[in-house]
Amino acid sequence: MKRILVVMVVALVLLAGCAGAGDGDGAEAADGPVAQQSGGDAGDGGDGGDAGAEQPGQSGGDAGAPGEVNAAVQERAIIRTGTVRLEVENATTTRETLQTRARELGGYTAESELTRHRRNNATWKEGYLVVRVPSENFSAMLDGASAQGVVRSENTETEDVTDQLVDLNARLENLRAERDQLRRIYNRSNSTEDVLAVQERLSDVQGEIERLEAQKRSLEDRVAYSTLRIELREPQPEGTTREVTPFHEQSPLSALNNSVATLVQVLRTLFLLGVIAAPWLAVAAIPVGIAGVLVHRFVGDG
Repeated sequence: MKRILVVMVVALVLLAGCAGAGDGDGAEAADGPVAQQSGGDAGDGGDGGDAGAEQPGQSGGDAGAPGEVNAAVQERAIIRTGTVRLEVENATTTRETLQTRARELGGYTAESELTRHRRNNATWKEGYLVVRVPSENFSAMLDGASAQGVVRSENTETEDVTDQLVDLNARLENLRAERDQLRRIYNRSNSTEDVLAVQERLSDVQGEIERLEAQKRSLEDRVAYSTLRIELREPQPEGTTREVTPFHEQSPLSALNNSVATLVQVLRTLFLLGVIAAPWLAVAAIPVGIAGVLVHRFVGDG
């Protein structure tokens, strides 16, 4: 028990030192999104703090010139998404053209669906596709989509996730430092109790690191590749649209015809319900008849 207490005290001291080191490197962690957008390390092992140390204008912990710091802060991590609704002459051809355009811009098609409608021997199609392209080509993809037909509506949104990435970088740096310290303690542990205690904490820290790394990769992917949903609809052929005349605009003869048609439809529905229910009523009448006979005999005997 004494040995466990000693190990726990040592671990707490080391963790306190790591936390202090992480707080002191806050300026370096703030450069995480900038390094990521420039092709920097996505976060492996304990290298999270080195990416910030390699930024231009920093030497031996120097924060660099004010102009360089301001330039780095201005490069934000932005997620771009958009939706555009088009009326096109041929949805199939337009979809293929847009898929080709997305590939030319370095992107790909994430989702696609096309539905054919038929009414009065006339057909038309509608559907959508979701494309993802590098963020710098988002405007080009949006312009290319808008040129394929008549734009019925268009919407774009942006989300700044710079602060989220900065926070993730800082938390990952501290957790990796804690993991390294726990590994050293684990290697020096002699008793089974000490090994189990350190191993349990090490497993928790590793799990948290993997969770934050997955969250960071997801954000970085959404920043690197913008998402555009393109909805396609062909013009509906004439004569396929059902127009309903308002009640107050109907003629008396038309209202009478509608009333008679409704009455016929109701009577027909009731007749069909009677036909459907007849077999069930016949089957249900058998036990009811038997019960009536038994009751009659019981009452007569009484």
